Amino acid sequence: MKERIEWHKKQRGDAWDTYEEPLRIADVIKSIGVEYKVIILDCLTLWLSNLMYADLKITDSINAFIDVLKNVGTGQALPDKLNTYKFNSSNF
Repeated sequence: MKERIEWHKKQRGDAWDTYEEPLRIADVIKSIGVEYKVIILDCLTLWLSNLMYADLKITDSINAFIDVLKNVGTGQALPDKLNTYKFNSSNF
């Protein structure tokens, strides 16, 4: 994984900032969201796998992620239809 990350950094060049966070991506977005017009998340599937492996409550992490997306920048990160959607444990 470290080799893949380094390859990606090299491909993107110095103009890109890279933040590595396997679990708490909502916290990272909240802390850096005002600094950037665009944030690219590489692999939400891997993030969900990391949450399951760490035995964290997935629904809380997803809701935190949705909440932070609604409040970063213009708030247009998710379509209006999803802005009020909350995951619950019955979905998993």
